[in-house]
Amino acid sequence: MKRFIATTLTILLATLSAYTQDHLSLLDIPIDGTMQNIVNELELRGITYERNLQDNIAMLHGDKNGQQIDFLVVASEDTKHVYRITMLTQPKSKWRFLKKEYNTYKKALTAQYGEPNSFEVMMAPYNTKKMQRRNRPLQALIEERAQWAAFYTINSVMGDEIGSVMLQIAPENTLARVIIVYEDKTNFERYAPGNE
Repeated sequence: MKRFIATTLTILLATLSAYTQDHLSLLDIPIDGTMQNIVNELELRGITYERNLQDNIAMLHGDKNGQQIDFLVVASEDTKHVYRITMLTQPKSKWRFLKKEYNTYKKALTAQYGEPNSFEVMMAPYNTKKMQRRNRPLQALIEERAQWAAFYTINSVMGDEIGSVMLQIAPENTLARVIIVYEDKTNFERYAPGNE
């Protein structure tokens, strides 16, 4: 009986220790480790390495749920330790498609992480139904007269903040795309530019 209690206590302490040192994950990959290790893990999940955009930013491409997604793995410049992974959908020219895609991701993220802080606003003159029917919300984003974003703070089981997720419709020239940014708090504080 004593051995059982000791074993149970050891497992419980190891589990609690693991929870207090958690890192944010994407596709069950902790955002912790070198850029090459994270790229390898993504490739094991069917995501294809394309090229390095910079020494510390790798670009990959994958097909998730029938949709083409680009991944940017961002690491520190000197140690190449990853602190952020960004997912980018393909650019679109129609607001209704962007909003539908955004709402689909928002629903999934909210189910996983809880209610976000959302900023989904159009400023005049784009905030009328007439302007929205004419696909003007896209123009509002391009002119920086709109913001369509949701922010999630991610906590470990113990309640400690381990990272954040930002969902946004972002302009790109005359189009826009949905982006999702996963950022590990510990590694951002340790490895992001200005923090190294």
